Amino acid sequence: MHWDILHHFIICEPFAPGIPFVSSVTRATMEIEAPTASMDHKFKDGLVVRAGETFVIGADILGTPLPRVKWLKDGKEIDKTSPRTEVIKTFERTVLTVLDCIGIDGGQFVLSLSNVAGKKDIPVNVKVLDRPGPPDGPMKITGVTAEKATLHWSDPLQDGGASVSHYIIEKRVTNRVSWTVVEPETQAVSYKVTKLVPGTEYIFRVKAVNRFGTGDSLESDPVTACCPFKPPSAPSIPEASAITSDSMVLTWNRPENDGGSEIDGYIVEKRDKDGVRWTKCNKRRLVRRRYPVQMHRTHRGTFL
Repeated sequence: MHWDILHHFIICEPFAPGIPFVSSVTRATMEIEAPTASMDHKFKDGLVVRAGETFVIGADILGTPLPRVKWLKDGKEIDKTSPRTEVIKTFERTVLTVLDCIGIDGGQFVLSLSNVAGKKDIPVNVKVLDRPGPPDGPMKITGVTAEKATLHWSDPLQDGGASVSHYIIEKRVTNRVSWTVVEPETQAVSYKVTKLVPGTEYIFRVKAVNRFGTGDSLESDPVTACCPFKPPSAPSIPEASAITSDSMVLTWNRPENDGGSEIDGYIVEKRDKDGVRWTKCNKRRLVRRRYPVQMHRTHRGTFL
C-alpha cells in the first residue's frame, strides 16, 4: 500500500520588484504496511506456569507507520500501575512481564496493534497452576430448622488449572473463633448440615480442593438454628347457627397470624360447660371453616 504526499513550494523575492516568483510542486510517496508481530512459536499453544513463577511474553513489532501497542487481559487493557505487571515498549519490540503469578493471572492475554493501515490482535492463553479460588457465592442457606440447614454454593471461578476434587465444609458458633469440620470431603455443591444446637447462631464456610492444594473459603452470613415457623394465632370465636335440639353448625374465621406457614387444617374440641377436660370432635383435620355438631339433648358445653 502506498500513500502519495504532495508538496508545493513557492519562492519569491520581495525586494526585487518586477522579477516573477518561482513556484514548484513535488510529489513524494510513502509506503504503509498493516501491523503485525513476530512471537516465539511456543506462545501459539499457550503458556503454562506454576503459581509463584514469573512469565514473560515478548513480540517484535512490524508495520508502517509504527503501530500503536496495547496489552489486554480478558478484554480489558492491562493496568500498568500493578506492582507485579510490567509493560515495555520500544520502536520495534514490546514485552509483557508478570511477576510472582497467582491463579487470577491466568486467562487470555491479547497483544493489540493498530495503525492507519489496519488492526491486528494476537491472543496468548496463559494457565497458572495453583490452588483453586474460593467457591462462587454468595452462599445460600435453605431449609433451616432447629437442628438442620442446607448449604448451597457454586464452583470456583478460578479452578487453578486443575479440576476441583472435593469441598471441605466447616462451621463455627459466632461468639467463638475456632472452626469445626462438618464434612471433610464432598463432591456436591450443596450439603445438609445436621446436629445443630437449637437457638445457636452459626457461620459456615466452604473450601475447594484440587491437586495443588486447598483454596480460600467462601463464608456464609450468620444464621440461627431455629424453626422458621411459629404456631398460628387462634381462629375467631366459633359461632353457632342452624341450632336444633340435638345439632348445630359451627363456623369461624381464619387466624390473623398464620405463623409464617399456610394453615392446612383445623381441629374442633368440646368440653362440658362445668368441666375442664377437652375432647376432640373431628378425627381428621378440617379444611373448611365449618363443622356440623351432633349433641345429646341434655348436653350443654363449650366448643373450641
